Amino acid sequence: MTQKAPGKFYCKGMNLIEIMHMFPNDRTAEKWFELQRWEGTTN
Repeated sequence: MTQKAPGKFYCKGMNLIEIMHMFPNDRTAEKWFELQRWEGTTN
C-alpha cells in the first residue's frame, strides 16, 4: 500500500551554531546575501 500522507522528513543543512560561525556579524551576512542575489556584483 502506498503512502498518501507525508512521513518523517529529515532535512540536511546547517544548524544554528554553523550559521553563527559563518556569519559572525551583520555585514558578513549582508555581503553573502548580496553575492548570492546579484552573482558577485556588490556595490
